[in-house]
Amino acid sequence: IRNLCKAPKGHKLIIADLSQIEARLQWWKAGDDDALEFLKSGMSPYEAHARLTMGWDGGELKKEDPNLYLLAKTRVLQLGYGCGWFKFYETVRNFGELQILEGEYTAAEKRSFLNFIKSYQPKMVKRFESENRETKRYWINAFIQVRDYREKNPKITKLWNQYGWAYNQTDVGDDFEIQIDDGRVLKFFNLREEKDHRSAKLTKGGKRRGRYYSANLFQNVIQALARSIFSGHLLSLSELGYDVILQVHDELVLEVPEDKVEQACEDVKKIMSSTPDWCDCPI
Repeated sequence: IRNLCKAPKGHKLIIADLSQIEARLQWWKAGDDDALEFLKSGMSPYEAHARLTMGWDGGELKKEDPNLYLLAKTRVLQLGYGCGWFKFYETVRNFGELQILEGEYTAAEKRSFLNFIKSYQPKMVKRFESENRETKRYWINAFIQVRDYREKNPKITKLWNQYGWAYNQTDVGDDFEIQIDDGRVLKFFNLREEKDHRSAKLTKGGKRRGRYYSANLFQNVIQALARSIFSGHLLSLSELGYDVILQVHDELVLEVPEDKVEQACEDVKKIMSSTPDWCDCPI
């Protein structure tokens, strides 16, 4: 849609977005002070993650080791919301970046993977045995990455478990609520037991149901908070008289007279680097 927008004569379009807003809010909500200190210094969340949990101690990660940077980025974006090993593998494969899952692993790590799928995903055992050598390597390394992320991010996984426990303690037929930091309440309506999970209606009285679980509830909280912050930015820019002609997720497009572009850029940077009173996350 953005490509259909064109500034009229005498105007320019300014496009801005919130960099890694969800990754930043994950650590803020989890109270991970070490990660937040890196962010305050201006470091990318992905490099911070690599330094804290993946053994990186060199210079600028994106320049010195692009594959490790990509792996760190994919871990943060996927595994922070509870992505399992097979979905993680598929995500990497679909992006055409399987080289980040080509690392070496020990015999013990392979046994751990095989024991896991035998216990929890028995249908995958025969499929694994029929795959080629490269795919087996990718699968095992995807499993290793998921396990490693969860072991080294206990504050995030603790929040998953807290939300999941509360959700599962709610009586079937009742609504589940989460009070979030901006003062709103997230509601999940008319819980119901399914074959292997619990579902809830997306809207009160509606027909559509969604599958919810611990990490997915955490994702809902983070995305709701990100939306609140971005909405505040939209309002602040509007109050300054700027014309926001489009907004998608965490990106906005302003239409500005050519003689006000420089000032508008300064205002956008200032406002979109600010947070409301209830949040002190570096964004």
